Amino acid sequence: MVNEVKNYQKSRSDEYYFIDLFEETIGLCVIVNMMTVERSGSEEDIQMLRDVFNGLRFEVVPILNVSRANLMLQLKNVSEMDHSNESVFVCVLMSHGFDGAILCENESSVNIDDIIRMFHGDMCPTLKGKPKLFFVQACRTFNLRDRKSVV
Repeated sequence: MVNEVKNYQKSRSDEYYFIDLFEETIGLCVIVNMMTVERSGSEEDIQMLRDVFNGLRFEVVPILNVSRANLMLQLKNVSEMDHSNESVFVCVLMSHGFDGAILCENESSVNIDDIIRMFHGDMCPTLKGKPKLFFVQACRTFNLRDRKSVV
């Protein structure tokens, strides 16, 4: 049994990723928050996330209350940045939504997979092979008037 564990550990050693802790900033954290889509307490969420990720030595970039087109443009700009000196990328998405999508300004929506795809290695080469973390905090109801009936 011990040999099996040692062999397993050796075979998985190429899956480890080391973060350069000596860099002033270890990564970028993009916080997308659609506050105008009636999300009470979202200002506090932004501040807490900013505090946490600043404490972890991330550069924090907030994107607030934008249309679908503006969100996709801003995220495209982020994906085209040079991330060579960053070890990790984090994207936090906070809004209302429905299955697989979040709502933007004026109740337009964007597919979460479309956002994630923008940071794949072929679309964002300087993040290729680096950890990319996506956190989604969104209820899954499209009709905001009916959201009180959704638990």
